[in-house]
Amino acid sequence: MKTVISASRRTDIPAFYLPWLIHSIQMGFADIVTPRGMKKRVDLHPDRVHAIVLWSKNFRHFLSRKDAFQDYNLYFHFTLNDCLELEPNIPSLKERLAQGKALAESYGPGCVNWRFDPVVFWDKGRRNNTGRFAYIAEKMAGIGIHRCTFSFCTHYRKTVARTRTAGVPLYDPPLDVKRETAARLGRIARDFGIELFACSQSGLAGIENVSVARCIDGAYLQELFLGKCSQARDVGQRPQCHCTKSVDIGSYALACHHGCLYCYASPGLAGDSGRDVSRER
Repeated sequence: MKTVISASRRTDIPAFYLPWLIHSIQMGFADIVTPRGMKKRVDLHPDRVHAIVLWSKNFRHFLSRKDAFQDYNLYFHFTLNDCLELEPNIPSLKERLAQGKALAESYGPGCVNWRFDPVVFWDKGRRNNTGRFAYIAEKMAGIGIHRCTFSFCTHYRKTVARTRTAGVPLYDPPLDVKRETAARLGRIARDFGIELFACSQSGLAGIENVSVARCIDGAYLQELFLGKCSQARDVGQRPQCHCTKSVDIGSYALACHHGCLYCYASPGLAGDSGRDVSRER
């Protein structure tokens, strides 16, 4: 059975570490350090990889070097929010929408999943980042992308401290507000023919057009690419996660220089230009 490679939940590899990934592909393996500090070599030979799942907020560099991945099945998680106050170093929405169109044209819209993630409330719940959801949904539907994943921001201690320091104090709304928000997003998505999936969320059962997400979904990947991959649940993820097994080749030690205030991993500084630091390693 072939392996699904995740690149990566832990940092934005396509935006900042693409040369490392391409070098690893050329070598046929990736040497990584797991979150528990264990060294591990991951086999990347095309004959043993079912698909590579790429997670990013900026596929600019990937689109200029996509030929390096011609021997692999690729699936894309493309995070498209639009809130400069929370995400200081991402490209303009216009540029990112153009990237989404390019991905859909090159690989097929079924290989691209739009992530509106996370949904963030702040200022005691008076403000949130869902205002551009309908606009982005219309654009995604227009290029044939009909799957969207969302989650509500998880309030880790470091994200609470970071956002408070930045003057954007997070607010964790009660479940009824989350359900109302999910239902509203579900209705908007449905109007554009988009299926909405909730990632690692509880308490949202029964909401129309809001299903449980499997961000890495072995059954769906098999439909797309044929060949067998694991259908077993990935027990290494948090309890509410329904993803199937994959091997993540990212590292929390590799900072993501988008500098998003809500980041649970290792964001770069808010004043960082978002340069491709992979060339500096």
